[in-house]
Amino acid sequence: MAFDFPATPSVGQVFGNYIWDGEKWKLQGGQALGAVRYDTPQILSAGQQTQARHNIAAPGLDALAYSGLQINGNCCVSQERTPGTAVIATGYICDGWQQYIGGPVVSSLLYGAGNSEYIIETSVTTAKPSLAASDLVLIHQNIEGYRTARLAWGGANAQPLTIGFWSSHNRLGVYCVSARNNAVTRSYVATYTQAVADVFQYNVVTIPGDTTGTWEAGINCSISITFCMAAGTTFQAASANTWSAGNFVAVAAQVNGVATTSDKHRIFRVVVLPGIEAPTAAQSPLIMRPYGEELLTCQRYWRKTSDLSGIAFSTTSLRMFTRHAPVMRAAPTGLTPGSTAVTIMDVYATNPAQSSLSMGVNVSNTDMSIWDFANFTGLTVGRLYYLSTNTPITLDARL
Repeated sequence: MAFDFPATPSVGQVFGNYIWDGEKWKLQGGQALGAVRYDTPQILSAGQQTQARHNIAAPGLDALAYSGLQINGNCCVSQERTPGTAVIATGYICDGWQQYIGGPVVSSLLYGAGNSEYIIETSVTTAKPSLAASDLVLIHQNIEGYRTARLAWGGANAQPLTIGFWSSHNRLGVYCVSARNNAVTRSYVATYTQAVADVFQYNVVTIPGDTTGTWEAGINCSISITFCMAAGTTFQAASANTWSAGNFVAVAAQVNGVATTSDKHRIFRVVVLPGIEAPTAAQSPLIMRPYGEELLTCQRYWRKTSDLSGIAFSTTSLRMFTRHAPVMRAAPTGLTPGSTAVTIMDVYATNPAQSSLSMGVNVSNTDMSIWDFANFTGLTVGRLYYLSTNTPITLDARL
């Protein structure tokens, strides 16, 4: 049966739930049963929301979660450091998240917040009430070009980017979150305001796509997302919410978050999404990727492995091999057991375990590595040896 409106209606004529206003058919009372509004909020049941999303092909939260450009947004993966271990210099706090310190002395750590979530907290070790022009304290994440290429930044079709995150700072006032390119020649600084001291609040900022500048689209860093605690004038853009040519992470309104030793800066549950939409505060936990998926993503950039085995080619040296699964971003560097000597085991258990700090790279690429180890004694040529799980090797391909 066809559902056709009258061809020549008169003003006030009613047809079903609609009324003719002289120009168009509109819903009586502003809304008909079953209608989803776009001009004002509605109270819909969970079932109604689900059906509405199906009807307009809107993505669910799981789809948005996997669309996130960020790495380790809920800070749950910390392969290198035990949560609670402070970082008092420039370096990684947990997977994906780095602290940068230029001037003031601060200390950042990752600590549990309950409910299987973690928070990055930066505390002031030595206060600096008056900042020098070059002083800078921030938390940032470098995002690989392959993850951001869909934004098409640097061209006429550049798409917007939306960042949702929770903050809890001791000092009230204006703070800045920014996006910069790898060459730090393009910057966009947005602001948010911490309204209540030491209370977590949800923030959303949208950054328009940059139609100029050079933005990586491969294995190198494309976009650096930065949360600023304090910045001197060297790193302050002339104004917020606009693209600038230069290396800027704040504006003049940014508070000095290192003015006293009581200052603390906390962020967690960060999502970086292509487009203009972000989850609500209530939905934000649901958009975080599962730990297993996040761990695999993080291992593209950094991991430890004990999965090495190889053959002795002399009584003092052996060559060991491992495959990288998942494939790493680039050939890993910093292939070192650190301060602890690697320990090898004889697969036949006829030789005792031995340790050595002598290690050299034979072959290294994105999917496999081969190392030569020396300074052992009494190895059996041609025999298989393997690495003890107590002395894993570090593979570093971070941006």
